[in-house]
Amino acid sequence: MILYGEAATLTAQNMGRTGPTSTNPGGAPWASLLVIAFLFTVISAVVAGVSVRHGMRWLGWGWTATSVLSTLASAYVLWRLA
Repeated sequence: MILYGEAATLTAQNMGRTGPTSTNPGGAPWASLLVIAFLFTVISAVVAGVSVRHGMRWLGWGWTATSVLSTLASAYVLWRLA
C-alpha cells in the first residue's frame, strides 16, 4: 500500500523520465466538439418545433436553419474523428 508521501515521491522521481505532459490528449477535443454540436442540434430542433407549434413561423425557420448548420458541423467533426 502506497501512502500519500510515497506517491508524491514516486511521482517526483518519474517526472524527469516521462517528459512533459501533452496538453492535447489525441481525439478528445474533436470528441467534445462532436458532443457539443450534437447537443446544439437536438436543442435547436426542439426549439424549432416549439416555435412552429406556437405560431412563430419565422422564429421556427431560424431555428431550423440553426439545426441544419449544427448538423453539418457535427458531420464535419465526425469526419475529422474518423
